[in-house]
Amino acid sequence: MRVLVTCVFVVAVAACGGKKENGGGGGGSGGGGTVTTTDNGGDSKPTKKHGPKGEPHPQKSLTVTVDGKPVEMATALAFKVPDGGTQVTVSSQPVSCDQVNGSMREIYDNEITFDVNEAQQMQPDGSVKPAIVSTYFDGSTHQQTMATSGSGDGSDGKVTTLDVDFNTTGVKGAKLVVKGTIDAVGCAPKQGDDPLQLPAEMPASITIAGKKLAVHNAMISKVGDWPTLEITTGGETCDHKMGEQAGSFKIRMTWFKADKPEVSQIDLGGALLPQASDQTFDKKKITVDPAPPDKIEQVKIHADVVVDKYPVQIDGTVMPVVCKH
Repeated sequence: MRVLVTCVFVVAVAACGGKKENGGGGGGSGGGGTVTTTDNGGDSKPTKKHGPKGEPHPQKSLTVTVDGKPVEMATALAFKVPDGGTQVTVSSQPVSCDQVNGSMREIYDNEITFDVNEAQQMQPDGSVKPAIVSTYFDGSTHQQTMATSGSGDGSDGKVTTLDVDFNTTGVKGAKLVVKGTIDAVGCAPKQGDDPLQLPAEMPASITIAGKKLAVHNAMISKVGDWPTLEITTGGETCDHKMGEQAGSFKIRMTWFKADKPEVSQIDLGGALLPQASDQTFDKKKITVDPAPPDKIEQVKIHADVVVDKYPVQIDGTVMPVVCKH
């Protein structure tokens, strides 16, 4: 990100299913006990005493420590997520798919658990490579793109492996260090609110590294005093409604001076694309009419530029919604 607006498109986080709270420190598998349950509302409450009911699937090729103390992980579960990626949940207790699968996640006494979100990301040459895009531990989500390798895609009943090497800190200050290979059992897709239907295709398309995709939504907003136009292949809205289907690709154009039609910066994002931001593209090869857009019904766009090594073409007309905040 240069001298620029830092524009971050959030991917894969919505798939994590809501806020979680660790039920206690320490490692080791097995054991029942009081359960702490959290949902998207945030407040935790004790529930009836019962324990995990999954079949143990020890992580023999994975090393995990919390504040320097080794923790044996009893199982790992993998889920396909709506944006095309995979979420992996690793736990020190043998939780089952249905105990993890849902809008509410039960955290057991002495359970150590963390999530890793993986996406198949397109490279500038059009090839696709796996990457870890976010991690979750003890109430804290960290978004950081890290190259990885492995196999599988979270399919139900299939094995998914993921090579990991990262450390992170929870909201209470506990430090998690993870290294090795996660060997996860695939589960049925996560339950939750029914996804919202995608808006109808607009008469416009985005082509990135040779992959052509339809545009489903567009929004006009401001970053500080700078007008922006964001177009997406998904159904994101200004209000970030529950159940929105995230676009696999997004492009945000920013004008640093509202009285100049020239686009100042382009940001790329989406679940299948590493974050990229650029001010050095050939500004003569992109036209937006009117520019900058502001409370209008239609915007015509034509672009054939290279953004942070990614070839990008945009063609057509979008009908953006004006965000009020």
